Amino acid sequence: VQGLVLTSHVFQVPLDHSGEESGTVDVFVREVAAASKANDTSLPYLIYLQGGPGFESPRPMDAGGWIGAAVERFRVLLLDQRGTGSSTPVTARSLTQKGDARTQAEYLKFFRADSIVQDAEMIRRALLPDGAKWTTLGQSFGGFCTLSYLSMFPEALERSLITGGLAPTSEGCSADEVYTALFKRVRAQNAKYYQRFPQGAPPRTPITWCPSSHPYHKAGGMERVHYLMESAWDGTGELSLAFLKGYTGMLAYDTNPIYALLHESIYCNGQAEHADPSKRASNWAAERVRRNQGSHFDASRAVEDDRPVPFTGEMVFPFMFDEMAALRPLKEVAHLLAAKEDWPALYRSEALTKNTVPVAAAAYYEDMYVEMALSQATADQVQGTRMWVTSEYMHSGVREDGPKIFNRLVALADDEIPIR
Repeated sequence: VQGLVLTSHVFQVPLDHSGEESGTVDVFVREVAAASKANDTSLPYLIYLQGGPGFESPRPMDAGGWIGAAVERFRVLLLDQRGTGSSTPVTARSLTQKGDARTQAEYLKFFRADSIVQDAEMIRRALLPDGAKWTTLGQSFGGFCTLSYLSMFPEALERSLITGGLAPTSEGCSADEVYTALFKRVRAQNAKYYQRFPQGAPPRTPITWCPSSHPYHKAGGMERVHYLMESAWDGTGELSLAFLKGYTGMLAYDTNPIYALLHESIYCNGQAEHADPSKRASNWAAERVRRNQGSHFDASRAVEDDRPVPFTGEMVFPFMFDEMAALRPLKEVAHLLAAKEDWPALYRSEALTKNTVPVAAAAYYEDMYVEMALSQATADQVQGTRMWVTSEYMHSGVREDGPKIFNRLVALADDEIPIR
């Protein structure tokens, strides 16, 4: 790639780092160096933890964005988290080959942040045999992984940078609390969208409409949705192929099923002693909270009432495993995972409250995927966290203005920007 030198690495790691279950998976890492510094072995390493869950790292096309800024200081490692990209993949087809739904669910329990972090630590020890520390950069779910890393292996970290990913770290499953807050954010974004584009409503049609994923969180996201709606009809009263192709292109449930299957489990932090079952398993938290909103987020009711159809952000709902062809074979395993109560802990409160690793986090005030108030609570818990709160970006700021955000976070972590 122009301006960059890329090197591929593949590491074989245990499926189960505890050793109780047998088997291995491959984990792919792409090492990125500035072409002008490719032979500089003194550069420290930075590992990038991708958002998700269930998505691979970005594929560099040039030396721009946050990667271009990062390679001025670091050798960058783009980790394809287990189950994604060029690592041993998890697909609907590969899962069904594992056996019945219970076997698939048992397999998938090893694809959360705790396993991802242990993979990363094995890679660090292999690439940096002298025990050198490295820096982490975590976007969205990658920030959740960063908090797990700070909990499990703080001695491995020089500094940790987080963008839109300060997860709630309370014991048990916090999914209900998360979605109760986020539905308010989604309502606000829907109102802003229809204020800007009053004619931009989704197609009113008896065909099942799944308005769950949309790019509001990206620069130009509202425009993208609006232009998609403009192409909805083909002139015969049917949905156009342009619309159908564009709509499915916004979704990744078919190519990245980990997202749908494990999305709510990322909020399940161990087996807290809660009498309330909602604190032991996710149990389709987004669906339960949606129902508590009355008919506001009922797309079919919105069509009947001739009002704008509401979008629902990144939430995953049970009906998707009936309506989406790629997810139908995974319906039973999805329900098993939603009912699972014995998730291991992802965070260690004592380690976080006694943290000594410099942490700098960008939190986006109107983020509808990671609630601002919950992020603030986590920042207050993790000792030494320096928080940059901004309303300039939504959720994907590091993609929109990567160099600015990256350099500011490094400056905060290194106290180049004084505390005030």
